[in-house]
Amino acid sequence: MTKRIWDESVECLPLPQLVELCQSRFRESRVMERAAPSPLYRDKWAAAGVVPGEVRTYDDLRKLPFTTGGDLRVAQAEHDLDELVCTDYPRFWVSTSGTSGSHKWIPVGDRDVLTFTAATMRMFTMAVDVAEGWSLLLVNTPAPFLSESAGYYAVIGQVLYDGDAELAFCALPETFDALDFARKAEISGFQSMPSMAMLVADGVAERAGEGARQQFKKERTVGNLLRALAASVLPIKASNIFKFRWGIFAGEPVDPYRSALKESFGIRPATAYGASEFPAAACLECKVQDGLHLPMDNCLPEMIPQAELDKEELDASYVPQAIPLWEATPGLTGEFVITTFSEALPLIRYRTSDLIMVVSTDRCECSRTFPRIKIRHRSDDIVNMGLIRFSIYQLKDRMEAMGTHGQVAKWQLRLTRENR
Repeated sequence: MTKRIWDESVECLPLPQLVELCQSRFRESRVMERAAPSPLYRDKWAAAGVVPGEVRTYDDLRKLPFTTGGDLRVAQAEHDLDELVCTDYPRFWVSTSGTSGSHKWIPVGDRDVLTFTAATMRMFTMAVDVAEGWSLLLVNTPAPFLSESAGYYAVIGQVLYDGDAELAFCALPETFDALDFARKAEISGFQSMPSMAMLVADGVAERAGEGARQQFKKERTVGNLLRALAASVLPIKASNIFKFRWGIFAGEPVDPYRSALKESFGIRPATAYGASEFPAAACLECKVQDGLHLPMDNCLPEMIPQAELDKEELDASYVPQAIPLWEATPGLTGEFVITTFSEALPLIRYRTSDLIMVVSTDRCECSRTFPRIKIRHRSDDIVNMGLIRFSIYQLKDRMEAMGTHGQVAKWQLRLTRENR
């Protein structure tokens, strides 16, 4: 049985107490004082007149300027990495390219390892019954699709806390072989991008039919003949071959694939959301599946409402105003902003570029009180077509290069989905 390495009672605190705990951990972590010397913050904070030691509550925090992924890339490009790390030395580094541009390197300290491990294990238990142990096949994909760090923390959790779990990892090109291994090893869980899982499901019938025909050629028995004929006539689903009992899907919205995943694999797919920049704040659907629970004990969450984002789009000099996520009304949409309590690289008012919708700040049917959100889409330049992603600026350059007698004044890109 997997040991609980976190305080379960925190998950069910009344919202006012959860808000106070969030701000208390913000103060106790001393992220302001530790982050102040970093080139990611020092000049910007100095220009804004920020005195780090005086930032104690959310009302103080909201006066600080935002930080972006672009700021992080610039700081890493122009300064020594040692200047950015807010601990004596990092235990290891995780690379993520986000969605475009050069790689961002995220340092992880000793205390981070323990915090991130507990957060990862808690995330899994929201969707999985771990009373009798569990096993997982995780399909790793290169950035900007999924972060490999969650797998690291899951393994660390099993080793440090004697967890009863079995984990297998594979890279994207090895997926079909890995799934065959998972079938033989009777692995119960599957973690992947939803579009990747559906590519697998769509390829099952073709591979199953070919496999049955090859087996009949090797052994011309009546049983093999019947199996070959059945595979040619009857639809073969992934659930006929792979006996997964649960699945966690991340890297892109699951909702467009949810019914297809359920039909193909015979499981209730759970949605996960996280990033290498803030693994302690990873979110996951519980078994109720009415939004992703956001762990407020590990971060201070805000959002910039859509109306504010619209003003910023019309006027680049406009500074949008954020609100604490716990005060957001159900249905409100906006950009997710996060402050983390990390040891090696705390992020202060970090604009994620991810658009979220608040589902509820009330207690969930599962009894947890963590606010629930849904991930809508990215608000940056990346067009997401599952395993294919590209920047609209690439398309813009092509469009502008096409004109021979003039220029394209306006254009639209519309994406439609056929079947899956």
